[in-house]
Amino acid sequence: MSFLSNWWNSIVQSDNQEIIDKYEPKLKAYQQQIDVQNEQITELSNNYKNASATIQTLNTERTKLLAQIKELTTKPIEPVVTAPNIFLNDNSAVVPYFGSWNVYGFKNNLPVVKRIKMTPKKFYSIWDDGFYQDVKLQCEGYDPITQWYDLGLHIYDWTMGLGIEYINDLSFSNTGKAIMGENFRIVPEIYYGLWDDCDRTPLFIVACRIAGIPADKVFHLTGTYNKLGEEIGHSFGGLYNYQNEMMILEMTQKRTPKKMIGSDYRCKGILSGITNWVFYGQPKQEQF
Repeated sequence: MSFLSNWWNSIVQSDNQEIIDKYEPKLKAYQQQIDVQNEQITELSNNYKNASATIQTLNTERTKLLAQIKELTTKPIEPVVTAPNIFLNDNSAVVPYFGSWNVYGFKNNLPVVKRIKMTPKKFYSIWDDGFYQDVKLQCEGYDPITQWYDLGLHIYDWTMGLGIEYINDLSFSNTGKAIMGENFRIVPEIYYGLWDDCDRTPLFIVACRIAGIPADKVFHLTGTYNKLGEEIGHSFGGLYNYQNEMMILEMTQKRTPKKMIGSDYRCKGILSGITNWVFYGQPKQEQF
């Protein structure tokens, strides 16, 4: 613009009318083009600012959506459920038997154990991504809401096929001597260590939770098992079938599910308990 202005001023000042008449129309046309281009540049600049703001807003929304997707893919979807009518004193008013989780160490040249009292809700919330993804693979083709029983049995078969070896729990006496004792293991310990006794039931329960089976359909039951007339403390799985009958799933070895009522399994005494990630309490009766 400065070049054209200076050039034109020099022509005008020269008072050469022939040159002025010759170039004035072209100069005006060029000036109009420049004015249009300036308007376009201004418009594009404004559009760029608006586009930058829009891009920033979209990136913010995208980040939020990615966070929501991550949350959905790393946490099980839990349908709203109500407690079944099997609990004593309006569900969870009485805290049931629930084992401790032992953490082992070495102190003053002696092996030591710290006993951590776990609540059911905390205990059934411990898993890792590897276990989560492996469980999800087992859920393909199942609707956990309408096919909870079939999916639950499939998960049971899968857990029974992991090759978990039955081994008694380890604890320590006050003097540091290794002894057999109660020790609920968290799911990653069971899954990767492939050792446990009947307390491997939480592995099944957590898998059912990840699978999306409603919390009012599957439970960790503690009580007794009648073996040749002797009542032995035991931990086992309970899964409602489509007829609303509690079916017992034995966790120490694969067995055909059986109705709890009329079986050798009972929830009674100081060991009685019904737990999962939502509900916990003691039962109204031994069998249900």
